[in-house]
Amino acid sequence: WKLITNHSQSLLGRIWILWNPSALQLKSMPWIVIGDYNVSRWPNEHSGRRPVFSKAMSEFGDCIRKCEIQDLRQTGCFFSWSNKRVGDEAVSKKLDRAMGNWGWFKEFNHVQASFPTPGLSDHSPCILQFKIACRSGSRPFKYLNVWASHPEFLDVVRHVWAQSVEGNPLEAVSKKLRMLKPALKEFHKRHFNNLTTESAKIKQLIDIQQATLDEDPSNGVARSIEKRLLGEYHEACSREEAYLKQKARVNCFNLGDSNSAFFHRAVKLRQARNFIGKIQKAEGNWTRSEEEVGEETVNYFSNLFRNPQRRVGIQLKQFGAGIKEDQKMEMGKEVSLKEIEEALWSQKLDKAPPDGFNGHFFKDACIVGVEVLHAIKSFFETEDMPRGTNATILCLIPKVPSPSTMKDFRPIACCSFLYKTIS
Repeated sequence: WKLITNHSQSLLGRIWILWNPSALQLKSMPWIVIGDYNVSRWPNEHSGRRPVFSKAMSEFGDCIRKCEIQDLRQTGCFFSWSNKRVGDEAVSKKLDRAMGNWGWFKEFNHVQASFPTPGLSDHSPCILQFKIACRSGSRPFKYLNVWASHPEFLDVVRHVWAQSVEGNPLEAVSKKLRMLKPALKEFHKRHFNNLTTESAKIKQLIDIQQATLDEDPSNGVARSIEKRLLGEYHEACSREEAYLKQKARVNCFNLGDSNSAFFHRAVKLRQARNFIGKIQKAEGNWTRSEEEVGEETVNYFSNLFRNPQRRVGIQLKQFGAGIKEDQKMEMGKEVSLKEIEEALWSQKLDKAPPDGFNGHFFKDACIVGVEVLHAIKSFFETEDMPRGTNATILCLIPKVPSPSTMKDFRPIACCSFLYKTIS
C-alpha cells in the first residue's frame, strides 16, 4: 500500500489517502497539479542574485521526475512571485507552475497556462486555457522514412520517375517530385494507414492463438499462426517506432530499443509546446482564435519588413585587397558531380523542408540520384533556377520561456533539400 498525508506539513493535518498500487495506477489517469510550490526548479527562475542550484531545487526536480510530469506551455509573466521591494533587495522567482502527466498531455495537449500580471498580489494568478486545435484544410505532404521499408516503395517512385516532363533538368526534377506526392499518399493509405494501431491489433490475435495453445499445446495450426503473427508483430512495432521517432524529432535514441511509448509521449509534448493558442496584439488586447493568431503573425512581419531602412554607403576600399588571380580561377571552376554529391550527403537528412522531401528520400529512392545530380549541375551551367525551387516556409521559434507577443518569436526559413545543396 502507498500513503499520502498532509500531517507532515501541519500537525492539524487530517487528510489521509491510501491506495494499492497493484489495483490502482495513478499515473495512468490524466491529472494535473497547479499551485505555489515555494521553490524554483532551475537557477534561471530566480532573479536578484547569482544563480544557485540549491538542495531544495534538486529535491523538487527529483519529485517532478518521479511523478513523471512536465510543465504545461506557459504564456505571460515568467516570474510568478516577487517580494515587491526595490533596488538590491528586489527578488523575483518562479514559484507557481502548472504541470501535467503523460495522460494529461495525451488528452489535453493544447491546454496552456497563462500567468497574467499580479496586480495587488505578490503572486501572479495561474489561468488554464483550454483550446481545441481545429486544423483547416489537408495536412501538408511529408515523406515518412518508414515507407522505404516496404517492397513496393521503389516501384511507386520508379513509375512516376519514368514519366516524361517538359522543362530544363532542374524544373523536370521539381515537377516529378510534385507528381510523386499524390502517388506516395495513396501508397501510404494502402500500406501504412494504421501505423499506430496495427501492432495492438496483431497482439490481440497473438493472444487468441496463445490461449488456444495453452489449452492444446500440440495444436500445429495454432503454433504456425502464432509464429507468423509474431513476425508480423515485430515488423509492425519497428514501423511504428520509426514513424514516431521521426515525428517526435528525438535523435538521442536508436531504433530497435522498444522506445515507441517514449516517442509517442515526445510527439504529444512537442505538439503541446509548439501550439500557439493566443498572442498579445500590439494594441495590448489578446487574440481569441487561431485565425486571429495567424492574422497577427502576418501583420507583424509584414509591417516589420515594410519599414524603410536607411541606406548606408559602403566603399569597396573598406574591405581591403581583392582576391588573387589563382583564387579567382579556383572559384570560377566548373562544379563537378562529385562536389554536388558531397554537398548532398553532408546535410542532416532529418530536416523538414517545405516540399516534404527530406534527405532520407533521396537516399532511399536511389533510382532518382543520377537525375538529381545532373539537374543541380545544370543550374551552375545555365544559371536558370525554376520558380519554386527556392521556396521556403517560415517557422516561429520562441526566444523566451513564456512567449506572449510576436516579438518573443524568432522566424527561421526552412528551404528544400535541393536548394540547400545548391547554396
